[in-house]
Amino acid sequence: VWVPDKFLYTSILHSRGTDHQKDEFLNDIALVRLRSPIHFNDYVKPICLPIDVPSFNLTNRWIEVAGWGSTKPGEGSFVSDVLQSLKLKINPQSYCHSLYYKNQGITLTTSNTTLICAGDVRGEDTCRGDSGSPAVMVLTADSLPRYYLIGIGAFGQKFCGSGKPAFFTDTSKYIEWILDNLQP
Repeated sequence: VWVPDKFLYTSILHSRGTDHQKDEFLNDIALVRLRSPIHFNDYVKPICLPIDVPSFNLTNRWIEVAGWGSTKPGEGSFVSDVLQSLKLKINPQSYCHSLYYKNQGITLTTSNTTLICAGDVRGEDTCRGDSGSPAVMVLTADSLPRYYLIGIGAFGQKFCGSGKPAFFTDTSKYIEWILDNLQP
């Protein structure tokens, strides 16, 4: 996620961060500290962290993804002037490993559980420019529907819209790290 320098105080990368040169998309997560507090309104609101989500089976549940990435299938570099959103169904890990990792030469192993993959419908996908975008799910807490940050856009096919899943960093696996780094 890009934050203009005038708002950014500092950023905190995960200590075992991603080396995109090796296609190892593990621990692809960071926090930003802003210079001043955010003022919430009808369009800017906080989101819940999935502290209790690891106990849920997320397979076949729906997430909503929002981003400013390309809206054209293929590799294109066009970005949207309008925030786009899409609902994607979370796939079983075994499906993602067999379909994606093996065919794309990604170095992830089937024991990796820090990623979620979702979607596999041709033409419905995240695209170039959507990395870092939120993947949210509405869950009930205290008898109220609340939005939870389930994932953060990590990577997908080189040619988006091809009917292969997109991958998201599973935020529930980083709760301890997030909480440890919230205070200055």
